[in-house]
Amino acid sequence: MTKFAIIGKTNLYLHKVMFMAKFGLHFCSVVLLFFALTLPAQEVSVKALEVKPNPDSTILLIADNFNEPALLPLQDSLLYAQILNAIAAANAYQLSEYFDVAVNLILPQNEGAYSKKQATQLLKYFFEKNPVKEFLLEYEDKTDKDLTYLIGFYTTTDNRVFRVFILIKKLNDTELIRQIQFEEK
Repeated sequence: MTKFAIIGKTNLYLHKVMFMAKFGLHFCSVVLLFFALTLPAQEVSVKALEVKPNPDSTILLIADNFNEPALLPLQDSLLYAQILNAIAAANAYQLSEYFDVAVNLILPQNEGAYSKKQATQLLKYFFEKNPVKEFLLEYEDKTDKDLTYLIGFYTTTDNRVFRVFILIKKLNDTELIRQIQFEEK
């Protein structure tokens, strides 16, 4: 089983992550549309969900408006979900599994290019000093076939908010984190 995240913030109760076989797409879409129109607006924060990946499945992220459903390949979405789950759990070791050999790390007290091991230790210290209350993904952009940006907000238990910027670069068919930044708002 793979841990996956339901992520996002929504005005229409639409950000649901669904795994659908090729034949279940229409039925599930109608059900989600019904719920989106009948249930009150609410915010959805990161929650873990156990799933079994199916190579014939697609992840359907239904966007905040009906004109922009986002279909993402299962492999990319699971990778991003694992990265987001690691941040939501404030788990530096789990997050470091997706680091490149060298990582550009920007924290309130530290900034620089660090080895994977050094970056892990610095993030571990950051997470210990800033325990997570909530992590919300606000934006994802794949600028080209090799670069992806993830932007979210990390809220601590004492209600400090950090804007999180993650740069993921594809190297030889493997996507790795090249830069991660926590900037206090």
